Amino acid sequence: MLRQAKNFPSMVMVGIFVDWIHVSDHCSGIDAVGRKIGEVYNIGSKNEVRNIDMVKTILKLLCKNESQIKFVKDRLGHDWRYAIDNTKIQNKLGWITSVKFEEGLKELI
Repeated sequence: MLRQAKNFPSMVMVGIFVDWIHVSDHCSGIDAVGRKIGEVYNIGSKNEVRNIDMVKTILKLLCKNESQIKFVKDRLGHDWRYAIDNTKIQNKLGWITSVKFEEGLKELI
């Protein structure tokens, strides 16, 4: 689907950061905390990437040109950052991500 796309939408606010995590890492994090009743753990990768940089990386992996980026209006009240502190899960359970961001993205595409 992405390979055939003519335009790649991206929010106008290019400074939005997201903590991206591979699905298999997220699942292993859920498994790690699944037996810890009464505890709360944040599962994250500490891999914050701006949305615009994510779009550019995807375009590069698809051998597409950045001129295909189509900026779309942001929704009202859009947050600037989506990230969490996963120190507790790392320190108490020894859990860390295993899939490198770039490798996971290549696998997905």
